[in-house]
Amino acid sequence: MKLKETTYHVRNLSESIKHYTEKLGGRLVRELPWGVAFIDMDGQGGLISLFSVETYYLEQPNVRDFPGPKVLISVDDLDEIRNRLMDNGVVVGPVLGERGDIRGFEAFDPDKNAIFYLEDPNESVSSQLRGDTA
Repeated sequence: MKLKETTYHVRNLSESIKHYTEKLGGRLVRELPWGVAFIDMDGQGGLISLFSVETYYLEQPNVRDFPGPKVLISVDDLDEIRNRLMDNGVVVGPVLGERGDIRGFEAFDPDKNAIFYLEDPNESVSSQLRGDTA
């Protein structure tokens, strides 16, 4: 496992990108058309992802509360981690995405803070630890 990024849900993605780049000095790494942007805050891969809250609501139709920040943890075997967490009594959400593509799920601590576990078949944790990928 590797801590990948911290996510903040935002109401206005364009304003948030400006804030993190122009006022806080981050660098826009990538913006995706479905409502997420990645900001490099330290020049060494310490990412903040800005996630449109509207996109979040589309993925989580039963949630209406404004989601808090969450960390993303990159894993190589999503099913193994999810099963282990469930065996340990951790509340987990459904897996989003399809096998063979980027997919993940949320797990919740006792205070309902979310941790998102992410599996990307194109980016192994060992390659991230070596610095092969961003």
